[in-house]
Amino acid sequence: MCVFGVSLEQLTITKSTTMAKRDKGVHLRSGTNVYQWRIRVPKDLAHLYPDKAWACRHTLGTSNLAQANRLAAGLYATWLTKFDRQRKQLNPQPAQELTPELIQFLNRPVF
Repeated sequence: MCVFGVSLEQLTITKSTTMAKRDKGVHLRSGTNVYQWRIRVPKDLAHLYPDKAWACRHTLGTSNLAQANRLAAGLYATWLTKFDRQRKQLNPQPAQELTPELIQFLNRPVF
């Protein structure tokens, strides 16, 4: 039988083409159909997260994978930004040159 000029064989859809892929860090919570998101502690920041393998584990509150992926993308961006800030705090860059403004600021009276 043809549907709109297409045979049933041509309409066969494989699982791989119908199932959305989980984004990085998105997992089904065990025993439920609710997705959660998690991100590992980067090795270079492990000392800031003692005794923790995960920097964050957060329920996404949905069983819809597409929605879970969208929510996870925001969390991923937020945590990458946080890790960047932590790295910059741990490795401050020296001033390239002393400007008159910086000299004035450093010479201000401290109470």
